[in-house]
Amino acid sequence: MLLNLPEISSQWEEKYGRPWNEDDFDAVLAAFRPLMSKYIVDEDLAKPIPGAVECIEKLRAAGILVGCDTGYYEEDSLALNKLLEETYGMKFDVVTNAEKVPGRPAPFMVFDCMLQAYEMTKKAIPDKHLQFVQITRKLPCILF
Repeated sequence: MLLNLPEISSQWEEKYGRPWNEDDFDAVLAAFRPLMSKYIVDEDLAKPIPGAVECIEKLRAAGILVGCDTGYYEEDSLALNKLLEETYGMKFDVVTNAEKVPGRPAPFMVFDCMLQAYEMTKKAIPDKHLQFVQITRKLPCILF
């Protein structure tokens, strides 16, 4: 959590003269969440990077399912995926969000996408692909 980072918590304590608590977190979230919900579906900000739609189409043509793990709340994630599909033609085979898993940052959203893909195909993820998941814990993930 950002408020736990030393550089953030020290700024909080300097400004408010005390450590943050859960009520403070709830207040910050209550102020921030409506803004987040608004900007998540801004067409300019949500616009896929050039080549992303074509990449997904090529992966799907090769028989590869494509997942999306936004990390947003479910309502926002659904709104974003709807916008991406209706406006840009970008549709994912499996999707997840921060409310479906026990926490983040952690690879749980990737695992949820993998489980959904298994449920669709009844094919286990080959071990060689699980190494990729371990790598993504240290590097930015390339899931869309």
